[in-house]
Amino acid sequence: ITLRQSLIIRIHGAKVTDTTGQELRILEIGITNPIARDLAVSVHDNGRDGQMLVNIDNPRKFCDRLRTISRRVFPEIKYIVTPYSLRHSVSADLKAQGLPVETRARFLGHQSGRLQRAYGRARQCKYPLISVRKVSATEMGRHTETATWPGKPKQASAVVRSHAP
Repeated sequence: ITLRQSLIIRIHGAKVTDTTGQELRILEIGITNPIARDLAVSVHDNGRDGQMLVNIDNPRKFCDRLRTISRRVFPEIKYIVTPYSLRHSVSADLKAQGLPVETRARFLGHQSGRLQRAYGRARQCKYPLISVRKVSATEMGRHTETATWPGKPKQASAVVRSHAP
């Protein structure tokens, strides 16, 4: 398979209110390591027209499934992978790359860079797995006050596109 050198990921936010979250994020990541390449090949092979739609109908079930897989794949490690721990890992990768706080916030779906202090430390990153090429989002770095999340999150979804020539 011949693939271009990037994946385009469109993420529709789940925890979006008038003052928090990103309705839509578009992430372009480089295919610079075996994990990104495997994802690109999977999208190319299993998607339609180079695209794959991923829906998370039930965030709790998704989290439980990820924990179960983590225990099977890494039985000798006491650390359990969760969506929350992955966010911290991604944030550490982004910080290690020296990306501006606004770019990191948009990548993670935040409207404000203020939350970046709580997510990941650059020193936690052994080697960045994510090579960010471009990030755009509905709200471009608006600074907001802390808001509480009312009610139940909406369904989250993502479209992953692998560019094949």
